[in-house]
Amino acid sequence: EMHRIFEKHLNSVLSWMDNQPNLSYLTVNYNDLLLQPGDHIQRIHTFLGGNLDAIAMEKVVDPQLYRQRFVEK
Repeated sequence: EMHRIFEKHLNSVLSWMDNQPNLSYLTVNYNDLLLQPGDHIQRIHTFLGGNLDAIAMEKVVDPQLYRQRFVEK
């Protein structure tokens, strides 16, 4: 039930954000970020204007810190 409520709220927020002309956002899949940090960090770096230290950002990604692993049923 909580999952359903969360999904409904998330969809509502995303819909609202899509209709805000003064708002831009970047979605990043957390699991994919852990698997291929370089690709996602480059997207984040570009989205935020290119003034980030992408190399340092990639060095701090630590998949061992991920506590909730997705288990497909």
